[in-house]
Amino acid sequence: MKKVCCISITLFLLLAAVGALLLISDHSDSGEFPQDMCVEDGPCRIRAGAGVEFEAVGWLERGEHVTVTDLVEGTDGRSWWYRVDRRSLPENAGITAGKYYIRGDLLEPVQYE
Repeated sequence: MKKVCCISITLFLLLAAVGALLLISDHSDSGEFPQDMCVEDGPCRIRAGAGVEFEAVGWLERGEHVTVTDLVEGTDGRSWWYRVDRRSLPENAGITAGKYYIRGDLLEPVQYE
């Protein structure tokens, strides 16, 4: 029984590590920064820090564009967040000073033709 448990835990950890690597590689291939990005699914929260425990300081609707300056690891160690350039936020977002973050899976690179 102990052996089955150890194998299960090892397999779970291995799968978690592979998933994390895929997530990192997915975002690291998205280009260099700064980068124009588009809200893929909205509305999405703009937060004061890289984690869900930070205050939501604004919203973006689907299709709105922002400029991201960096990709950072979230406070949970599993999620990835884009740091957003405040100057690229729409005026109606009502945001003033500070640093702003949007969860990485909510934005996609803008495709210019």
